[in-house]
This record gives sequence, C-alpha cells and structure tokens, in this order.
Amino acid sequence: MAAKVDRRGANGAGAIEAKVQEKEIRIREAIILEVLKFRDQPHFPTSFEQSRVLPALQRMIYEGGYPTCIAENKGGFDQLNKTQACALVALVNSWDYNFSAFIFDNIKKMLENPKKKVFMLYPRFIQMILDAKYPELVNSTNHVI
Repeated sequence: MAAKVDRRGANGAGAIEAKVQEKEIRIREAIILEVLKFRDQPHFPTSFEQSRVLPALQRMIYEGGYPTCIAENKGGFDQLNKTQACALVALVNSWDYNFSAFIFDNIKKMLENPKKKVFMLYPRFIQMILDAKYPELVNSTNHVI
C-alpha cells in the first residue's frame, strides 16, 4: 500500500498515512518536530519577503535569480525554488524557520503529485520517525521493509 495524504486536521495540514508491516502509520508535522529535534516552532515562518531573501542570496554569491521559478525546480536541479531559497538563507543566517513544516509539506507535495512519485523524499528522516514512534516494526539490514 502506498502512502497517502489525509488533509483532515488543523488548517488542512493533516497527516501522511501508510501501512507498514500491517501497522497503520501516521506522520504529522508535530512528530517530525519531536523526532528530528530541529528546535523550530509551529509559528516560525516557512517563507520570507523577497526583499529579505535576495540580499542574503547575493551575499552567498548565488548566481540564479529569485524567485528562480514559479513551480518546483522547472529551471533545473541547480537552481533553488522560492521555498528552498528561504530555507537556505534561514539556515545560513540562523533565522527562525519552520524546518519541520518544510519537510512535511515537501513529502505531502511529492505524494500528491503522481508525476513525482518516482522516489521518496527524506528516507533517513522517515526511518528515524519509524524507529522512534513505531519500535515494534521489524528492521531488516538497517531499514524497514
């Protein structure tokens, strides 16, 4: 059974649901925050104004434009989209940023776009979540089957 997004919940954030080894799995943004320990907060932003991001990108000698594209990575894998640019400058400049929401939203986008269901995003993070929240799952060669 493939993973799917359940949009019910606060502000439509919902959860990612899947069945692993006959066990129902639900991953929410709060679980990502708890397990991965990013030290972010739900009220931290995931986006900044262009007037704040562009100078930070220029200081890093980023040569692409901003925003580089309207949709996700249509300009190529060597360019940042707006969300990635905001995450990068927040990380480099130690700005408050909701990395948990960034990861959760990117996984949901991947699951909801049938054209992008080629690979799983953040497999190590997902494994860490499964290890922490579902210890009863049987591991085989360091990964859950």
